[in-house]
Amino acid sequence: MPSKMKKKRLRAGGLFAPTLMGMGASVDNLSLVEFMSNATKMANGLRSLQSFYDLEAIVCYRDPVVIAEAVGCPIDQEQCRVMGPPRSWAEIGKITWDPEQSLTESRLSVSIDVVSRLSTMLPETILVGYVTGPLSATLLISARDEDAAVSWTDNGESMTRLLVSYCKGLGEAGLDLLVIEESAAVIKTAAEVGVASSLLAPLWNTASFYGLNPLLSVKDWGELSSQSLPRFVDGLCVRADVWSSNRDIVKRTGILLPPDIVLTDTAAIHSVLRQNEVVGSNRGKYPFLVATENDVPVAGEKDLTINALRELRHIFSV
Repeated sequence: MPSKMKKKRLRAGGLFAPTLMGMGASVDNLSLVEFMSNATKMANGLRSLQSFYDLEAIVCYRDPVVIAEAVGCPIDQEQCRVMGPPRSWAEIGKITWDPEQSLTESRLSVSIDVVSRLSTMLPETILVGYVTGPLSATLLISARDEDAAVSWTDNGESMTRLLVSYCKGLGEAGLDLLVIEESAAVIKTAAEVGVASSLLAPLWNTASFYGLNPLLSVKDWGELSSQSLPRFVDGLCVRADVWSSNRDIVKRTGILLPPDIVLTDTAAIHSVLRQNEVVGSNRGKYPFLVATENDVPVAGEKDLTINALRELRHIFSV
């Protein structure tokens, strides 16, 4: 159960939570693969970063292919993709797995362990998690390009069952905020919204039950509106360049900043935020979550990155 302080911060919004997986690995001079396979190293590394940047929220785990790995797909972790030739939808429909087994015998268990450790280490810090949604996960295991046409079959329902089990594990471990990433799914028709709704609803309801303040992050969902989105979705996470036109559609809206914003100086940061009406005289609704589209790059001038992250943390302090 979140503390009173956590509940207050969640109500206030403006939570700055960049994805720092690569930076966390660099703390112990580990490869990203080694880092994200070791719950102890991850928890210690992320706690160090939270302390160094005085972050009120920290991303505990973010790996778009971990779900595909959990169902037995061969993974190229360095390139963050599923290996092998594209699978037909008939072949995908034949893939079977046990949700509980997938949850305990894969890196999904590592991510749950990280959340559990950080909830003890950082009891007043908002813990943020990311999960690939059932639509994008089904596309991912096909090893197809993101723009390939997709039709979701019964396999999508199997994926949803696994994700629901995963969500329960994250909630019981102490996660506070869950971003459901449907970045690979392209939804344009009313029929596709209907299928998406049926697959997303169990995951969304589970996240809401555990108080995870879910946000749906989409790449291309046609014209976003309260009519085109599944009716139960009350939280979105959108790119900075479409923030101003989508910030009032739902109750909670997060913003995804380009990760290379940390490679710029303070003036450039403020310019990007003003241009997208996140700050300044044209600012409307305050972002619920301020995150990054991807992992923050480790390469670059160290002092510039440090100053950029601290400046962003200061801007969104409430």
